[in-house]
Amino acid sequence: MSEIQSLTLRVRDLSQAVDFWNVVMLWGLAIAALAAIIIGISTRLVVVRTGQLGDAQDQLISAKDRQLQADLKEKDRQIAVAGQDAALANERAGKAEENAAKAQENLAGANERAAEANAKAESFRLDIAKANASAANANLELVKLKTPRSLSPEQQRRVASALARFPKTNFAFLAFGDPESLALLGDIDGALQQAGWNRVAAPPNFGSDIGFNTPRGMVSQINDVGLKAYFPADVPEMESTVRAIAAAISSEGVPCEPHFSDRMKGYTPRMILISVGQKRL
Repeated sequence: MSEIQSLTLRVRDLSQAVDFWNVVMLWGLAIAALAAIIIGISTRLVVVRTGQLGDAQDQLISAKDRQLQADLKEKDRQIAVAGQDAALANERAGKAEENAAKAQENLAGANERAAEANAKAESFRLDIAKANASAANANLELVKLKTPRSLSPEQQRRVASALARFPKTNFAFLAFGDPESLALLGDIDGALQQAGWNRVAAPPNFGSDIGFNTPRGMVSQINDVGLKAYFPADVPEMESTVRAIAAAISSEGVPCEPHFSDRMKGYTPRMILISVGQKRL
């Protein structure tokens, strides 16, 4: 290839290269212009948006401030309400304490009244117990009143054993005359007979003219109460014997009183006079 052809080809190649790069440059300038436009628009938008952002931020801050103020006011209101509730609660607590104090006072009064009621109830129970005891005693006394005086064979043997140390003691009877008195007379007579005592007639200046016939002789009537044993006032040594018979018979549940008698002075034979009066009511 000739030099011209070579140069021609080279010029052509370079011309094509220049054209290509011119196109590239044009595109680059177009792109650069577009980029500049975009940058300008972007810058404008950035400026606008920045202003809008600032406004929005200011509005947000204002809104937050307003919300904060509203929240603070709500908190203040809640605090005020809480304070009122606390004051009301304190007031109620004070009233509750006052009521509790009154309740304690009422409870103390109730306990005191309960104690008084218990004391009265206990007093009533004691009165009832005393009344029951009195009723029992009264029933016992009534039974005693209704039960005839008597000495069983075993009791007669015990009385005889106690009086056997005074053998051959003279004794006589006077009686009220009712069946109960006469039956007791027979029991005492049996005991004294076992003791070795000697039954004699009663002095005539005792009793009435009315007499009762008993298995062991006549007995004059007396209008007296209770069982009594007499000894002559001028024979003081017989007092121990009278006290012994009174004690022996009384120990068997039949009360007997020892006495001395001036009316028996000088009367013979010397004796112990047993007066079986009407049962005491």
